[in-house]
Amino acid sequence: LLGMGDLAEKTGNMSDAEKYYARVFKSTGDIQAAERLAYMRVKNGRPDNAIPVLQPVFDRANSSETVRNTLAVALDLAGLSSEALDILGHGDYNNPTLFGTRAKIELKEGRPDLAEKDLDRLFNRDPGGPETVLLLGVLNLQKGNLPVAEENFRKFIELTPQSPDGYLDLGLTLRRRGRFRNAESVYEDGINATDDPDLHLNLGVLYELYLGSPEKALAHYRKFSGSRGGGSERVQGWIDYLAGQAGSRPKKEKPKE
Repeated sequence: LLGMGDLAEKTGNMSDAEKYYARVFKSTGDIQAAERLAYMRVKNGRPDNAIPVLQPVFDRANSSETVRNTLAVALDLAGLSSEALDILGHGDYNNPTLFGTRAKIELKEGRPDLAEKDLDRLFNRDPGGPETVLLLGVLNLQKGNLPVAEENFRKFIELTPQSPDGYLDLGLTLRRRGRFRNAESVYEDGINATDDPDLHLNLGVLYELYLGSPEKALAHYRKFSGSRGGGSERVQGWIDYLAGQAGSRPKKEKPKE
């Protein structure tokens, strides 16, 4: 059943994969089944449903670094970042992934001092990995080292051009440096490479607040709203406001011949 779940996952049939893993876990409580089932639920945006699977397994076999990491990720995605850090603790690990997970949550919690220590550990194990480069960029951004953060994010884009994260973070860094036209180019490059909705949102904010182009902002807000469910209600308010502003502008008279 585990093998059939793996096959279903590799062929893209996530629903069947989850069913196979759930059958194994329900009948045996197997740790591998728990890991796979929880991972599927996290991947499918249901971290709340992953936590009850992992918590009892972690309690009886908390030496498993994979279980610890997946449980921490699920707790963090469920909005329980403090609990996630408690699960990760402050110790050393054989699996460098845990350093990255812990550093990511520490940065989210505004603790660059702790994140820097974990990133040093991660860098010693995986110096050129894309995730390491991205997290170093976020660390430097939080610490105000904007030129270094820019270098980190450009390197991340070079390594993983299909990920929207590098474009989003580089655009934010350039905005903070006052280089708004450069940020515009980065967001446009990201849209061409990934068409991620959040890039449309950030480009819309750039046009509205920094470049004085409400019409362009409106176009990108609409693209974001049309492709992203969560958060689109707030953006719809911006769309209504800008559309109203555009509609209330006096039309230019046709020049007399």
